[in-house]
Amino acid sequence: MKHNFQRTVSRLQKKKSKNEFVKLLKRKSKPHAIPLLFIFVVALFLFIIVGQIKRTYSIYSTADKLESELNKIEQENKNLEAQIGDLKSLEAIDKEARERLNLKKEGEEVVIIIPKETSGVPQEEAQQKQKDSFWSKVINFFK
Repeated sequence: MKHNFQRTVSRLQKKKSKNEFVKLLKRKSKPHAIPLLFIFVVALFLFIIVGQIKRTYSIYSTADKLESELNKIEQENKNLEAQIGDLKSLEAIDKEARERLNLKKEGEEVVIIIPKETSGVPQEEAQQKQKDSFWSKVINFFK
């Protein structure tokens, strides 16, 4: 095939028929354009499809996250509504007043227990030890 093409090219060049030579070159180059065009179209199609698949996955992923967040908020809302229902009774109001505001009923006595750690001096010393840096401890060791 290659040998025929070369013979034809040399024959046409001898005749100096440029139009036929150009036609021959065009005819020989056209069969390569169709497969290249097909490959380009397929690649473009695949590129578009992959982009759409990624976008769809992203949308579904976001929808799942939002749905789980919505379920959490709805559950929290139900819990708060239940607390509101509980706090409408006088007993619940009394209990909250005692716990949060340290209120008492008439005739009751309130006892407050203070732990040893919060009694002034030892706590200040503990804070001072925490504030001392490594180098100040080293200097104080040699004094």
